[in-house]
Amino acid sequence: MIELENLIQINTEQHEMSPFFVGDSLVFVKFEQQSRKDKPKRGEQKFDLYKSVRVGDDFSETTLLDDRINSEYVEGPGVYDEIAGIIYFTRSRRIEDKKRKERKVNHLGIYASQKRDGGWSEPAPLPFLLDDFNFCHPSLMDEGRRMIFASDMPGGFGKMDLYESRYFNGEWSKPLNLGARINTSENEIFPTAYLDMLFYSHDTEGQLDIYGANMTNNNDPEALPVPINSDHDDFSLIIDEEEKTGFISSNRPGGAGTDDLYRLSFPLDFFHKNPYAKTINVLVLDKLSLQPIENAEISLTNINLTDDQLMDMLSSDIMISDQDELVLTLKTPEEDLAYLPVAGEGSVFVEVDNRKLYLVKTKAKDYDPNTTILRMSDDLTEYTVLLSPKVQSPIEVLPPPPTIIQNDIEISLSEGTTLVFDNIYYNYNSAEIKSGAAQELDVLAQVMLENLSLRVRLSSHTDARGNAAYNQTLSEKRALSAKKYLMQKGIASSRMQTVGYGETQIRNQCKEGIKCTAEEHAYNRRTEVTVIE
Repeated sequence: MIELENLIQINTEQHEMSPFFVGDSLVFVKFEQQSRKDKPKRGEQKFDLYKSVRVGDDFSETTLLDDRINSEYVEGPGVYDEIAGIIYFTRSRRIEDKKRKERKVNHLGIYASQKRDGGWSEPAPLPFLLDDFNFCHPSLMDEGRRMIFASDMPGGFGKMDLYESRYFNGEWSKPLNLGARINTSENEIFPTAYLDMLFYSHDTEGQLDIYGANMTNNNDPEALPVPINSDHDDFSLIIDEEEKTGFISSNRPGGAGTDDLYRLSFPLDFFHKNPYAKTINVLVLDKLSLQPIENAEISLTNINLTDDQLMDMLSSDIMISDQDELVLTLKTPEEDLAYLPVAGEGSVFVEVDNRKLYLVKTKAKDYDPNTTILRMSDDLTEYTVLLSPKVQSPIEVLPPPPTIIQNDIEISLSEGTTLVFDNIYYNYNSAEIKSGAAQELDVLAQVMLENLSLRVRLSSHTDARGNAAYNQTLSEKRALSAKKYLMQKGIASSRMQTVGYGETQIRNQCKEGIKCTAEEHAYNRRTEVTVIE
């Protein structure tokens, strides 16, 4: 069931229309009547962009968006690219009349402005604008790489048609008409997008009605039902998936003034039923026993990467493993991931899109985390993640191992023995070992040079201060730095393994959120050496 309410916190007796989201704000077009002579119509001057901050179901006092965005002419409908931090909006521009050079005319154009330090950069027109025609009402699809807009440029089917431009290699392409499936001999204007659905208003005998078209199939667009459409002008539908709500503009009776903003509540699948959506079962198992892991957590994040973006995600620490394999580490910000709990039987059902690529991160207590990229396919219904148990020191009591003591530093040669090196000092927030601050590694190097069969694992740990993902990466780099230090001392790479544990193995009470002294935090920063053989 669809419910509709007038936004009385925002609407006035003037025009409020064409909303879009910018962070926590609802931005919209507003007309302020300055005198009785002002009788606004869409396309006239004095329209500006205003904003109101959303606080739950309420809205703050309405204010102008920004002096750089608003000018002395018309500012109209727009859209905000959250990823790039760019606002695209409609603005009138003064163009010289080619027939009468002393006269200038107004045409609508699409402008872009970058968000900077709480403000906006100087707006710039998009490159595909033509002087003698209107370009307006931008909307974005495909994560900001596809812009749909309205224009009366030549080659269309009617008065105003919908066109698209693709963002490729840092530039917007030449516009292409969306074709006869969308466009008619009348006006198609006010496009907005939600996932693979395009909404727009079609002009029927002077009345605007909102239509919806799925851009992944060839089905004909359909007019949306009552109460979204009425016997009056209805346009500029936007959808907020998280809040399960939407907003439209309408001049229907019962509002505060002329064009008003209305809020919609509806079931999400009313607007969009993804034909590629499906559910898969993800199993999380112990790599050694193949038994389900209790209390595991998993995160699936849709990724749509260019080659450059993929390389940016790969760690700069690219090395060759002991088995001559190329080892690449995916860098993913932990705080951006939402983990799902895995049931006791080691499985969880997740909804995915059959066309897409997913970054899969899995973690569990006492297991090394796992990161992989999963490509969906038609026949994939179940996916298994294998987690490796963390390497732990033997718990049985062994006879005292043979040891070597140099410079008061004791090095045990017994397999499985773990040595804790607390005195390897690194530059702050760096993996670089301070000059002359690796005496323990110097002793280890000497022992390994004298015992050529000795192989070790270098494990690095951080304290719990700072970001967990950053600490994990830092520990991995510090373990690699220790390895490189030993290689410079003549130790073969094949005799050393490295692992970073970040802040996952704190030795005292100083976990995240607990206040500790600098010395207590320092106790957790160490490099451990485990004798493999």
